Amino acid sequence: MTAVSAQVKARVEKKLKDGIKLAEAKYKIAIPMPTVVYHKRGTTAGTANYRTWTIDLNPTLLMENVDEFIERTVPHELAHLITDKVYPESHQSAGLIRTRRGYKRAPREVHGPNWQSVCLVLGMTDITRCHQYDTTNSKVVKSNRRNIAWKCSRCNAELMLTPKKS
Repeated sequence: MTAVSAQVKARVEKKLKDGIKLAEAKYKIAIPMPTVVYHKRGTTAGTANYRTWTIDLNPTLLMENVDEFIERTVPHELAHLITDKVYPESHQSAGLIRTRRGYKRAPREVHGPNWQSVCLVLGMTDITRCHQYDTTNSKVVKSNRRNIAWKCSRCNAELMLTPKKS
């Protein structure tokens, strides 16, 4: 996993603080500083969790695209948290879709008009859902195949054993 330098973490924190100041001035509410973690893997740049008030950023994509990431992805995720604070009804009206891990809000709902209006308050000019970062180095290769070669001591037959049980 890629390490995020202290300098880049400081820039992320400053971007968040600046965004919070803008949102507090606009909406006249107190917005706490979110906890930022750098555990996100794969091709996802970041996620925001309003329940834990946490932003999880992809360290590989961040370090490979520092300036654009801080200008685009950091406020994108902050906008999700602020939207949940300013428009709490967003959760009740959001359409849910079923995933392998349960249910989540539909992307078009999560990135709807309320979120877009918060993005404008934060000064974002590119209000799109997906990033265009090169994800070559951040892709996670998942394999359920951990085969083990085994050779029979009696007949010398070679078999490939898998973890799947019958």
